[in-house]
Amino acid sequence: MNNLKQFYYLNKPTILFCLLLLISIFNLFYKLNDTTVETWDEAIYGVNAYEMLISKNPFIVTFGGGLDHSNLKPALGVFLSAIGFKFFGTNLFGLRFFSALAGLVCILFVFFYAKKLFGLIPAFFSGTVLATSYGFICKHGARNGDFDATLSLFLLLTIIFIHWSYRSPKYFYFSAITLMLGFLEKSFAIFPVLASLFFFAIKNKVYKFKDYFSYILVFLVPIILWFFARYSQGDIESLEQMFFYDFWSRLSTPVENHKENIFYYFNYLLRFFFPWSAFLISSIVLILLLKRAGKIKNTRSIFKLRFIIIWLISTLFIFSVAGTKLYWYIMPVYPALSLLIGYIIKELICHKKVIIVFSLIICSIIGEFRIINNIAKSKVELNSKEAALLSIKKREHLTTICSTEPLSKGEFFIAEVMKNLTPVSDKTMCNKLIKQNDLNILCLAPKNTKWEVTKCHN
Repeated sequence: MNNLKQFYYLNKPTILFCLLLLISIFNLFYKLNDTTVETWDEAIYGVNAYEMLISKNPFIVTFGGGLDHSNLKPALGVFLSAIGFKFFGTNLFGLRFFSALAGLVCILFVFFYAKKLFGLIPAFFSGTVLATSYGFICKHGARNGDFDATLSLFLLLTIIFIHWSYRSPKYFYFSAITLMLGFLEKSFAIFPVLASLFFFAIKNKVYKFKDYFSYILVFLVPIILWFFARYSQGDIESLEQMFFYDFWSRLSTPVENHKENIFYYFNYLLRFFFPWSAFLISSIVLILLLKRAGKIKNTRSIFKLRFIIIWLISTLFIFSVAGTKLYWYIMPVYPALSLLIGYIIKELICHKKVIIVFSLIICSIIGEFRIINNIAKSKVELNSKEAALLSIKKREHLTTICSTEPLSKGEFFIAEVMKNLTPVSDKTMCNKLIKQNDLNILCLAPKNTKWEVTKCHN
């Protein structure tokens, strides 16, 4: 027993890091390919990525061969998904790989950043909080082929690099690069982080006007080049809608009837950040009580998190007053909340060690159980049309599938990306193809209570 204790204390940093890494890899990558595609955003991005891979055009986003005006984001997220398809095949693992990888890197940066600020134990639990956060991992999160986990990583790095820029100018420009990548990933969703940058510019006395001018150039030049590349290929409408619809309309009005009250995100975090939301609230109350009793006299170390806290508050405030509310808009607050909990652990562990450690272990187990339960139940039952499409065996001579009814985004993804078929839902076009007696065409049609795929006949 003494030898085990000695081994643990001698190797504690390595042991805790490896434990966090194992938990994170399991939660992010286990059975990543074993679910159905989410029928809206994820399916759209998957078709976008597949068509980008085929066209070899990294600037234009298409769906069904035409310009896609439903995905108004710049092309970086689609480009990364296309690379995933290139290396891992046109399957859900390839689609989701870079999102899961971004989630993993995010967890590791939370760990290393918290370790510098608060020490090893708070850092380990900061990483664990993020790795076991149901809302970050599962809900439109890092286990999905969406862009929110990658955006969270870029914005977290922007804040960390801004903080580290006090030590070295290179981090100042690194933050401009990650902010630029955040814009190319999800356009104006970077908006809340600008509050932290503005605070830095006001308080900082080291960097001068020429430094901020260079910062703006590093941020803007790649974006302007991408704008020109997309504009030169005739996609001016997407560029206009990116600002007027995807940013301004969503900010000012409830687009697509996504209207919620001002407390929507707070209620959401209470549920989907649970049990860590309960730990956070109770710990803040405990700190205030201990401070009032005179047991905690100095809480100035929270100043180390000033940029993180400004980012957290501005994100929650901006999206809470915005017209359109969707729960994944606040995905970037999860790393910020994890770091805030790391600070709380540092403050409390000296005073209430047994209670805090016990609470952290219980919360970690509950959080992990929620994620494991989600993975176990994520094999969603297919509808009849999806099941029929997935039953198709890939053959080189098969080129087209005609459907008597329009396909959902998820069904379109299965047909085009997973089965390499061109979906056609237009009845006139289908009849025209069938009359040509093309043997390469399949038909998807209802038969009794089920959908079936058959060879098309004139």
